[in-house]
Amino acid sequence: MGLDSVEMVMEAEDEFGIDLPDAECERVRTVRDFVDLVERHLRFVLESSCPGRELFDRLRAAWAEEPELAGVRLRPRTSFSDFSRGLAGWWARRRLWESARRAGVGLPRLRRPAVVDVLVLSLFGILAAATVAVAVIGRSPALCFALLVEAWCAAMVLSTLRRGMPPGVVTLGDAVRGCRQMRAHEATELSRGEIEARVIRLVGEQLGIDMDKIKLESRFVEDLDMD
Repeated sequence: MGLDSVEMVMEAEDEFGIDLPDAECERVRTVRDFVDLVERHLRFVLESSCPGRELFDRLRAAWAEEPELAGVRLRPRTSFSDFSRGLAGWWARRRLWESARRAGVGLPRLRRPAVVDVLVLSLFGILAAATVAVAVIGRSPALCFALLVEAWCAAMVLSTLRRGMPPGVVTLGDAVRGCRQMRAHEATELSRGEIEARVIRLVGEQLGIDMDKIKLESRFVEDLDMD
């Protein structure tokens, strides 16, 4: 490998955060070959890296001292039903989720079952109808106000009685895979087109060639005069 090629490989390694073996670099003949090499190693790094492991370790450390989880072995396959007793109350669930948030683990939001929403709306409708009836018949502003306050309090109590697990979350592993950090990691994966554009820019900068003149079929030695 000449000095130009060594410099280009080193720049590519810095650009993409990967290691390119000399033996594989020596087989590169065209820009397309180089793109294929970079993409292959980039995919390997992305697939072998495990942000989920770091998040799970953080979650386990945050929940290790929680009384609801005393005696529970926290593993990716541990089902939330294994400690459903401790998590039965909404406040316990909420405390665990808040503990995870403080540890930097953005678990999927807890969901309120639809039946609770139905109960809240039904109770509110009944109390609202009663309020209207009292207002029309008894014409008592104080009583109307009291009924409205009662309706509001009942709605708040019912809305916080219980919250269920997010859809598709059965185990601790499911919860970690649904974290905001995991979704962000997946979104940052480079497409083939993005890799090609970066490689062409890098080749142009290293060889002092206009990027418009660099094609995927361009040969480094014959077409781009690389030593």
